[in-house]
Amino acid sequence: MLSYAGIQFGGDALFFGLHVGIFPLWLPVVLIAQEMTKNSPRKDFWKIAMSGCPVWMKHMASGFFGYAIVNFLLFMFTPTGSINGHAINYDAKFCSGCGVSTDEEDEKIR
Repeated sequence: MLSYAGIQFGGDALFFGLHVGIFPLWLPVVLIAQEMTKNSPRKDFWKIAMSGCPVWMKHMASGFFGYAIVNFLLFMFTPTGSINGHAINYDAKFCSGCGVSTDEEDEKIR
């Protein structure tokens, strides 16, 4: 969403470390959650997995889920490219602003 405001975020080592750091945590968390919910109905998974968490954390998890849905919808329904400064959809064959073929632009990039 920051990209819509023209703000470039990230690029330094700590930011990249957050992306890599999730993987060592993921496996133990999944294993613990499965153990906690082993003999319970699947529909109660999140209720049980987050049973010891503070209320704010449950709301934050819901917020992250909503944020992921919004970002996915923005990704699916907004233009994804630019030719000569004109936004184009991912499946466009020509730029609607100037008529340049997207194939010609791909060849310039290569």
